[in-house]
Amino acid sequence: MKNKVICSTLLVMFVMLTTSNTYSQLAAGHESNGIFKLSTDNEIRFKLTSLKSERIKGILVSDRGVRLASFNGKISRQNRSIKGDLTYCDGNKGELTWYFDRNTEDAAQVYLKIGKSELKATATRTKKGVPDLSAACPASTLSANTKSTWTGTWDTSYGELRLVQLTMTNQSKMIGDYSNFGHIDANLKNGKWEGLFNNGNREGQVNFVLSEDGKSFTGTWKFDGDTQWQNWSGTKSSSSKPVITYRSATLIIDRINRENNETSRN
Repeated sequence: MKNKVICSTLLVMFVMLTTSNTYSQLAAGHESNGIFKLSTDNEIRFKLTSLKSERIKGILVSDRGVRLASFNGKISRQNRSIKGDLTYCDGNKGELTWYFDRNTEDAAQVYLKIGKSELKATATRTKKGVPDLSAACPASTLSANTKSTWTGTWDTSYGELRLVQLTMTNQSKMIGDYSNFGHIDANLKNGKWEGLFNNGNREGQVNFVLSEDGKSFTGTWKFDGDTQWQNWSGTKSSSSKPVITYRSATLIIDRINRENNETSRN
């Protein structure tokens, strides 16, 4: 009788171990695992962590291999989708929604959301299999200053303006884009933001001053070569960190990030 009990126990343990190994093997070989290149020049790496509960994790990585955000979510086989939460290196939160294209798991439509700002992109698989998720956040992450009243989305006399205030070693910077026309690169000087902007092939100067309650701003701008300054004002519609999508603005942020990292290593 005792031998039968021992044999039964060993059989149950063997079945559990075999099932566990089978799930692990299936999870490792799942089609959602891999590296995908985004049309924004970043990439996302997915790793299925639980086949049974359809849990998946991943990281959003810059084109230089630096982690931008961590991802935790779930797969929906019925909808051929992945949905979950993004946690950026600077502490901001976002959402990712992913829809595989019809009849393939090698391409997808992607929606990245932070606050009220949403960025749509396409994704193409570049590598199959379980990816490396060890890429680290920058040693000195450039983040939106949480105490800043400038960071956010603004309704202005020239359309929607998205601004991110950055904390640097020697100065404060403000980078943004507006109505998909161009970008702004400004420095804080004597309580006023002074900087440059571009609009297509034209460039100019801009000055902004924040109201006392932090809910609106007034300012002026002019194209290079012009003598007449024009008014530019706006009111804040969201205090959440916006998604900066204009390519030249993201390049400026990347450049500042590299310089900050080099400074922190020296």
